[in-house]
Amino acid sequence: MGPALIGAIALSRAGSLFDSAVSADPSLGAIKQAAEGAGPVVVNSVPPAEAIGKAASHAVPALGSGYSLGFLIVAVAALACAVVTAGFLGGRQEQEEEIAMVEQRKAAV
Repeated sequence: MGPALIGAIALSRAGSLFDSAVSADPSLGAIKQAAEGAGPVVVNSVPPAEAIGKAASHAVPALGSGYSLGFLIVAVAALACAVVTAGFLGGRQEQEEEIAMVEQRKAAV
């Protein structure tokens, strides 16, 4: 589930960051609509010689920011799951009961 969640968060965030960066860049002119429609992944994979490749300078930071946010959210979710799991597994009281039971068996033998 982690990779799907990371991808969804990253591409959603990257798309919105990319669109706003392309809209604000006056040097792109006529290719703004094409770049916004294609998205950051497509623009990043186009050779720089192509006209739409000029928008790649906006695609890389948008993708980086999106994936950073995706990994951060999944890391926090994993940490929360670890804390909940550790809490439900019992803890010290169960360990002490098991140790006492083992010691009683050793004493009986």
